[in-house]
Amino acid sequence: MPRDVALAEAARSILRDLKVVDLYVLGADAAGHGVLQWDRMRESWIAHFNEVQANLKRYSIVRVLPDAGS
Repeated sequence: MPRDVALAEAARSILRDLKVVDLYVLGADAAGHGVLQWDRMRESWIAHFNEVQANLKRYSIVRVLPDAGS
C-alpha cells in the first residue's frame, strides 16, 4: 500500500464524527505525483467528509484561507 494511501486510511479512522465542524483543507497537494492522483485523493477525502457529515467549505491546493464573505 502506498504511503499516502496508508496515511489517509489512518486519518480516516480518527476522523469519524465531524458533524459540527466547518472544514477547510488548504494546501493539499500531491508533491511528486500527477494531477490524476491528486484528484483521486481529493475525491476520496470529499466522500469521507460527506460520510461523517462534515461541512466541507473548501478543498484546495491554495494555502490561503478565504475571506469570511467568500
